[in-house]
Amino acid sequence: MQEYREFWSKMFVWNASATRRQYWIPFFINIVIFIIISLVTGVNVDPDDWHSLNAVVGSNFGAMLIGIIFWIAEFSSRARRLHDSNHSNWWILLYVLPIIGWIWFFILLCLPSRDSRWPDNQSEV
Repeated sequence: MQEYREFWSKMFVWNASATRRQYWIPFFINIVIFIIISLVTGVNVDPDDWHSLNAVVGSNFGAMLIGIIFWIAEFSSRARRLHDSNHSNWWILLYVLPIIGWIWFFILLCLPSRDSRWPDNQSEV
C-alpha cells in the first residue's frame, strides 16, 4: 500500500523515477476501484472519460475534476516510470498513436530499471 500512497502524494513530482512495482501496483488498484464503482453504480466508469464519471458524481464539474486529478496522477506516474528505464518524458507522446504506439509504450513501461539521469526514486523525494 506504500506504493499507492506514493502514487497520490507524489502526484506533482516529475524529476524522479518509479520502479515497475511503484507504477503497476497503483495502476491495477485504480482499475479495481473503477470496476467496483462500475458494478455498484451500473455505470461504465472510465477515468479518462469524464462523461462516464458524470453519472457517478452527479455533475459535470465534479466528474471533470475527478478525471483531471486522476489524469495528472497517472501522467506523472508514467513520467517517473519512463525515467526509471532512462527514457525522456517525451516518450509519453507514443500514447497518442493508436495500437502500435500503445503497444510500444506498454513495452517501455515494462522495461527493467537502469541507471539514468534521474537517480532519485520517488520514495526519496
